Amino acid sequence: MPIVKLSAEATADYQQAFDWYELQQPGVGDKFKACLLSMLDIIARFPSAFPEIDPGTRKAVLTDYPFIVLYQTRRDAIYVTAVGHASREPLF
Repeated sequence: MPIVKLSAEATADYQQAFDWYELQQPGVGDKFKACLLSMLDIIARFPSAFPEIDPGTRKAVLTDYPFIVLYQTRRDAIYVTAVGHASREPLF
């Protein structure tokens, strides 16, 4: 199974969302993290299961949160380039 690596931008995106959910209600950030980690596991197992939105870039949508994961598959790893709120999708 390929290694999944998050870019600095994707890590910052995730951390910002985690912090926001934790401010709303303690523990919800952990649920968000678990949902994201589950999606990253699915991406690692089935990297071509999600639609290609640009050449080489795919989009996976989290099931319980309005967030998307953009990633690229390369020979050495899967690179997550963004973890963003679905309403910001046009900005990706």
